[in-house]
Amino acid sequence: MSDGTGIITGGIIVIADDHASTRRVLADLLRTDGWTVFEARDGVELLGLAALHLPDAVVSDLSMPRMGGLEAARALRRRPAFGSRCLIAITARQLTAGQERQIGSVFDHLLEKPVRPSALRLSLTSVGIG
Repeated sequence: MSDGTGIITGGIIVIADDHASTRRVLADLLRTDGWTVFEARDGVELLGLAALHLPDAVVSDLSMPRMGGLEAARALRRRPAFGSRCLIAITARQLTAGQERQIGSVFDHLLEKPVRPSALRLSLTSVGIG
């Protein structure tokens, strides 16, 4: 739901990143916006949290131990209940055009680290979730 400013609030979101500081910054921002936030350290934890909570959105780093964000996102997209949910990739790596196309075939948005709050909010707003 929107709070009147265009910011989507009140939904459930999972943040997956192997860096605690990144998770903390994004979680604090989203909680301030009214989101219920769950945090995962890798793709394996992300899949478990997504099955348990069926989030409206996922923000996932691409490079994580055990299972990366792209592999986890592909697994999520295969789940009927999750096919239309918002998936946002985040990365600090420079990507080739081919990598960007591959990521774009699974994720709704790709954001560079450090993630700007306005870019994250715009990504969430553009798909009309919450």
